[in-house]
Amino acid sequence: MPSILSGQQITSLPMVADAEKIRELLHDVSAASENLTDRDVAAWVRDAVNEPQIGDLLGPVFAVSPFLHRCAISELGFLKRMFEVGPETALIGVFDEIKDELSHETEAARLMTRLRILRRRVALLVALADVFGMWPLERITHVLSQFADGAVSTTISHLLRLAAAKGDVTLWDEYFPEDNCGFFMLAMGKYGARELNYSSDIDLIAIFDPEKVRDTGKSYPPKIFTNLVRQLIYILQDQTKEGYVFRVDLRLRPDPSATPIAMTKASALSYYSSRGAQWERAAMIKARPAAGDLALGRQFVDQLTEFVWRPDIDFWTQQEIGSIKQKINKHKGGSTIKFYGHNVKTGSGGIREIEFFVQTHQLVYAGRDKYLRGRQTLEMLHTLSEAGHVDESVADELTEAYEFLRQLEHRLQMIQDLQTQLLPTDPDEMRHVAAFMGYSDLEAFEAAVLGQFNLVAAHYKRFFGESPAEGTDEGDRKREFEAKGYEPIDLAELGFSKTGDLMDVLTNWRNGGVPVARDERCGKLFASMIPEVVEYCAESLYPDDAMLHIDRFFKKFP
Repeated sequence: MPSILSGQQITSLPMVADAEKIRELLHDVSAASENLTDRDVAAWVRDAVNEPQIGDLLGPVFAVSPFLHRCAISELGFLKRMFEVGPETALIGVFDEIKDELSHETEAARLMTRLRILRRRVALLVALADVFGMWPLERITHVLSQFADGAVSTTISHLLRLAAAKGDVTLWDEYFPEDNCGFFMLAMGKYGARELNYSSDIDLIAIFDPEKVRDTGKSYPPKIFTNLVRQLIYILQDQTKEGYVFRVDLRLRPDPSATPIAMTKASALSYYSSRGAQWERAAMIKARPAAGDLALGRQFVDQLTEFVWRPDIDFWTQQEIGSIKQKINKHKGGSTIKFYGHNVKTGSGGIREIEFFVQTHQLVYAGRDKYLRGRQTLEMLHTLSEAGHVDESVADELTEAYEFLRQLEHRLQMIQDLQTQLLPTDPDEMRHVAAFMGYSDLEAFEAAVLGQFNLVAAHYKRFFGESPAEGTDEGDRKREFEAKGYEPIDLAELGFSKTGDLMDVLTNWRNGGVPVARDERCGKLFASMIPEVVEYCAESLYPDDAMLHIDRFFKKFP
């Protein structure tokens, strides 16, 4: 039986199920082959599951992943091909079908069915290439992202042809509908960086240029592309008997609660130039045009250069970066590192801390150094190290942690094809996860996981420092001031005597009554300083006079 296993180093998983259970799982695969019309495939399957070289590899995988067991039963012909020619060659057939057949498909039902089947094949192929140690993390995430590009692109081509058939638009090129169409999808987050995880949503922003769209006047571009995006979501996301392709998330677009799901290029650029927040700058580091009019998409990203990459970091930028960190700390899924039930993405020491570590360094340094403006986390981590901004040993340790945690994230999602990053709370379930990661000993797996969490958290805290914590004097004072401001009794306790006059001063400061606080950004910075100014004055020899002198200074300050 010709096989890619001949002469190749393959990683096998430890057993977590007894021999009888493994035989039962393999028998299910063999039994499914009896319904095949292709007798060559059926014969291969019956032989393969009984052959130790293949059966001993697949059995432990099926024991820890019911999802992959179901995929194999549904895709026996593809499983045979993958074992015979290898994952890279088998993958070519997937992308050839997308490019040569589905990109010209006019029937929505057939398009939806074929995309779901291809998605299942990619899920099986990527999982086995990962588990058997045939592909590194970078190749795995790139293939997942490449398939997403193909699925989104072929769906847009399909929908543009339908719009042309209805008489809504005229295509520049009927064979390649996306070319010069005036509409594109911007990939964001891990998708934009080509770092999709195994069961990831795809974050998209839909943008069109009405001046470039060749509409016929029968319908207006906003309506045309709003409908197109809604149909795209349905085609990719709807759960059918064949499953789904991708969950689509459009919430990273500007002001999602108030804007349409398809925006004009001009309104998007206007938003970012006038109202774009610091987190949106960080998000745009990974943005790339993934489908549609790619030339227009690249032009759009180029036009955001000044918004994303600022040559100088001012106090406002530092304040905003700090606020992003505080939000991450608040919502990150657990500030205490633990083994059972910890979130490998958003928990302390998790994947997001490594990503934010890298993106923050880019925001600080890449405004002046174009060499640092890449999208991929590990590539940029080592580029920052080469540029002298991150110690080489830190970059190496964070790289190892990132690869370990991303692999763990993928294995958690492979079990049932769920978008989860939570470690189990049940010891038996955790033993399955440990085996899926190649650990036969649960204690050794726990030590490895906690070691990576603690290492990441240590580097993260060393770079960012600690935020004011719940229960600390500094944290309590700032929260109290943000909630209600100072009261006369508070000022008296601090040692002030002219509490009435000083209350008027503080109220005026807080309400933007001094020139420096009238600008939105300056006003936020100024308000954040007030508790420290008050305490500084309270420690002086003449607290009341100090406050009144500072008030006069701020009133004269432009």
